[in-house]
Amino acid sequence: MEVITFDSAVYKEINEKITKIFDYVTSISRENVDNEEAWVDSDDVCAMLKISKRTLQRLRSKRMVEYSLIQGKIYYKIKEIKRLLEDNIIRRSPDSVDNLIEANKKYFLKKK
Repeated sequence: MEVITFDSAVYKEINEKITKIFDYVTSISRENVDNEEAWVDSDDVCAMLKISKRTLQRLRSKRMVEYSLIQGKIYYKIKEIKRLLEDNIIRRSPDSVDNLIEANKKYFLKKK
Protein backbone atom coordinates (compact mmCIF):
# COMPACT_ATOMS: atom_id res chain seq x y z
CA MET A 1 0.00 0.00 0.00
CA GLU A 2 1.30 3.41 -0.94
CA VAL A 3 0.97 6.27 1.54
CA ILE A 4 0.58 9.78 0.18
CA THR A 5 1.08 12.81 2.40
CA PHE A 6 0.39 16.47 1.69
CA ASP A 7 0.20 19.80 3.49
CA SER A 8 -2.82 20.52 5.71
CA ALA A 9 -3.66 23.63 3.63
CA VAL A 10 -3.95 21.43 0.54
CA TYR A 11 -6.13 19.00 2.48
CA LYS A 12 -8.45 21.81 3.59
CA GLU A 13 -8.69 23.11 0.02
CA ILE A 14 -9.57 19.65 -1.32
CA ASN A 15 -12.07 19.14 1.48
CA GLU A 16 -13.79 22.47 0.71
CA LYS A 17 -14.03 21.58 -2.98
CA ILE A 18 -15.51 18.18 -2.21
CA THR A 19 -18.02 19.78 0.15
CA LYS A 20 -19.05 22.29 -2.54
CA ILE A 21 -19.50 19.47 -5.06
CA PHE A 22 -21.56 17.48 -2.55
CA ASP A 23 -23.77 20.49 -1.76
CA TYR A 24 -24.30 21.17 -5.46
CA VAL A 25 -25.21 17.56 -6.27
CA THR A 26 -27.61 17.24 -3.33
CA SER A 27 -29.32 20.54 -4.15
CA ILE A 28 -29.80 19.49 -7.78
CA SER A 29 -31.10 16.08 -6.79
CA ARG A 30 -33.57 17.60 -4.31
CA GLU A 31 -34.93 19.94 -6.97
CA ASN A 32 -35.35 17.17 -9.53
CA VAL A 33 -36.77 14.46 -7.27
CA ASP A 34 -40.44 13.83 -7.73
CA ASN A 35 -42.05 13.46 -4.31
CA GLU A 36 -43.54 10.13 -5.30
CA GLU A 37 -40.14 8.81 -6.33
CA ALA A 38 -38.58 9.61 -2.95
CA TRP A 39 -37.61 6.73 -0.68
CA VAL A 40 -38.69 6.32 2.95
CA ASP A 41 -37.72 3.67 5.45
CA SER A 42 -39.92 1.24 7.37
CA ASP A 43 -39.92 3.33 10.54
CA ASP A 44 -41.31 6.36 8.71
CA VAL A 45 -43.95 4.30 6.92
CA CYS A 46 -45.09 2.66 10.16
CA ALA A 47 -45.21 5.96 12.02
CA MET A 48 -47.12 7.87 9.34
CA LEU A 49 -49.60 5.10 8.51
CA LYS A 50 -49.94 4.02 12.14
CA ILE A 51 -49.25 0.37 11.39
CA SER A 52 -46.91 -2.09 13.06
CA LYS A 53 -43.65 -3.35 11.62
CA ARG A 54 -45.20 -6.80 11.57
CA THR A 55 -48.04 -5.56 9.36
CA LEU A 56 -45.51 -4.12 6.96
CA GLN A 57 -43.62 -7.44 7.05
CA ARG A 58 -46.82 -9.32 6.16
CA LEU A 59 -47.36 -7.04 3.18
CA ARG A 60 -43.81 -7.73 2.01
CA SER A 61 -44.19 -11.50 2.56
CA LYS A 62 -47.41 -11.57 0.55
CA ARG A 63 -45.71 -9.46 -2.16
CA MET A 64 -48.34 -6.77 -1.82
CA VAL A 65 -45.79 -3.97 -1.58
CA GLU A 66 -42.60 -3.31 -3.50
CA TYR A 67 -39.50 -2.49 -1.50
CA SER A 68 -35.73 -2.38 -1.67
CA LEU A 69 -33.29 -3.81 0.83
CA ILE A 70 -30.17 -1.66 1.08
CA GLN A 71 -27.49 -2.58 3.61
CA GLY A 72 -29.97 -4.37 5.82
CA LYS A 73 -32.53 -1.57 5.83
CA ILE A 74 -35.82 -1.66 3.95
CA TYR A 75 -36.99 1.31 1.86
CA TYR A 76 -40.24 2.04 0.02
CA LYS A 77 -41.11 4.55 -2.65
CA ILE A 78 -43.80 7.00 -1.64
CA LYS A 79 -45.76 6.14 -4.78
CA GLU A 80 -45.89 2.53 -3.57
CA ILE A 81 -47.27 3.59 -0.19
CA LYS A 82 -49.79 5.78 -2.02
CA ARG A 83 -50.84 2.75 -4.08
CA LEU A 84 -51.47 0.75 -0.89
CA LEU A 85 -53.82 3.47 0.29
CA GLU A 86 -55.57 3.87 -3.06
CA ASP A 87 -56.12 0.10 -3.35
CA ASN A 88 -57.46 0.05 0.24
CA ILE A 89 -54.83 -2.48 1.27
CA ILE A 90 -54.18 -0.11 4.15
CA ARG A 91 -57.16 1.96 5.23
CA ARG A 92 -56.02 5.44 6.13
CA SER A 93 -56.84 8.92 4.98
CA PRO A 94 -54.97 10.33 1.97
CA ASP A 95 -53.50 12.86 4.39
CA SER A 96 -51.23 10.09 5.65
CA VAL A 97 -49.25 10.16 2.41
CA ASP A 98 -49.14 13.96 2.43
CA ASN A 99 -47.74 13.79 5.96
CA LEU A 100 -45.16 11.25 4.80
CA ILE A 101 -44.10 13.51 1.91
CA GLU A 102 -43.83 16.53 4.22
CA ALA A 103 -41.80 14.58 6.76
CA ASN A 104 -39.49 13.41 3.98
CA LYS A 105 -38.98 16.99 2.77
CA LYS A 106 -38.24 18.19 6.30
CA TYR A 107 -35.74 15.39 6.76
CA PHE A 108 -33.81 16.38 3.64
CA LEU A 109 -33.90 20.06 4.52
CA LYS A 110 -32.62 19.34 8.01
CA LYS A 111 -29.93 17.07 6.58
CA LYS A 112 -28.70 19.92 4.38
